[in-house]
Amino acid sequence: MVSSDSNILMVPSLAVVGNQNPTAARLLQIHAVQEELTSSHGSHDKMELSIATATSLDFSRADDSPMVWMIIADPPSSDKTQTVAPLRNSGVDYFLDNLTAKAFISGFIDPNTGKPAQDLLPALDGKCLIMKAIILVAGVG
Repeated sequence: MVSSDSNILMVPSLAVVGNQNPTAARLLQIHAVQEELTSSHGSHDKMELSIATATSLDFSRADDSPMVWMIIADPPSSDKTQTVAPLRNSGVDYFLDNLTAKAFISGFIDPNTGKPAQDLLPALDGKCLIMKAIILVAGVG
């Protein structure tokens, strides 16, 4: 929400005045919108951590450091999917609803169809993989 003074953007517990880093100003605008969309506990933290994880790819490439991984573990209906949904149009993401262990097996031939499985690795090059659930990857279920 914006106060009557057009130089102040108010977000719960945050106020920014005057000239400010444009990235910080944009993040505050994102938080203001997030506040209007959800009241889920921790959604602001999940959102910031998701953005940081997705954007860390450039840093990892620049200095050849390990990539950042993040798992959001919350109960059903705790706003996990909606919180990371804005990353869908970022250009750095690859959203996946279902992942099986076969997705990363090079040369896997589906015994039912006789066709090779889609190789996921080339599609993930330069992307942040976002999965709705990790249950199948962990071998549970």
